[in-house]
Amino acid sequence: MFQSLWIIGLLLLSCEAERDNPYDPKSPLYRDEGALVGWVKTRTGKPVPGVVVEISPHNKFSVTDLDGRYEMKCLKSGESKVFASLKGYSRDSGEVTIKILKTDTLNFVLDCLPQFEHCLVRTYNIINKNNQAEFETAVADGDGVVDIDSVSCWVEDILDTFRLEYDDGVYKKTIQAKTLPGNTLESLAGKDVFFIAYDKAGSSSVSSPCVITRIIDEIPTLVEPVNFQIVDKNPTLVWNKTLTSFPYSCRVEVMSTQLGVIWSRDGISSNDTTVTVDENLEADDYSWVVWIVDEYGNHSRSITAGFKVK
Repeated sequence: MFQSLWIIGLLLLSCEAERDNPYDPKSPLYRDEGALVGWVKTRTGKPVPGVVVEISPHNKFSVTDLDGRYEMKCLKSGESKVFASLKGYSRDSGEVTIKILKTDTLNFVLDCLPQFEHCLVRTYNIINKNNQAEFETAVADGDGVVDIDSVSCWVEDILDTFRLEYDDGVYKKTIQAKTLPGNTLESLAGKDVFFIAYDKAGSSSVSSPCVITRIIDEIPTLVEPVNFQIVDKNPTLVWNKTLTSFPYSCRVEVMSTQLGVIWSRDGISSNDTTVTVDENLEADDYSWVVWIVDEYGNHSRSITAGFKVK
């Protein structure tokens, strides 16, 4: 009898109860899995769709929806690093401990990087004046224009970084040829020019290189009126055709001593060599010039001539 009870006891001990605790590694319900959710926004609180959210070492990723939200499931428990990235934004990262059968939350804030809308370098060949180069760029920022802290520029092997000034929607700086190697614009020819923009969060973007394509040596010459000839209130201005190997247009400017440029005409065909001032000029002394402008915005200017209106 005692022996039978002993055998039955052993059998009972060897038969474990069914495990239904999902946290028990020996339970058939056990899953070493957790989930991660969250959102991605800009510094101004706007949701960012299309952000790639990657988790390591799981080698899994999710992409944020139109509301900037993401979700990742079936993640093994343990410490993980998570990265959020999208072109045009600074990368953000965070750490999280994935828990079994739990959903953790990790949110990100991305800084919109400055974006270059255009980058230009123009040269100005001005007879009897200091020749100069003008560096110009327009910069946008998804966090708002007020988020742009500064914009600078440098020229490969020629100029160290210099800051551009904001003026009417663009950032620009004029450099005199006399400050360049050899005191000439030719030192800039073929050199890569880079622009760099910083935002107030300390992030920065560097432009693709641009190159000075041409320095115009040809100078337009004026025919009449010159030497303060007396003309009527609607004078006709005449200059010689400038022979070049490249296409260009002309710009004519009329200046008064006190007011500067008071009349101008842009986009004059290179085949035209006359223009009539279509505004009545007051009796006074005036000066005028002709610019030739190529397709890249490079300029070359004539000498200044004078005339009188009585």
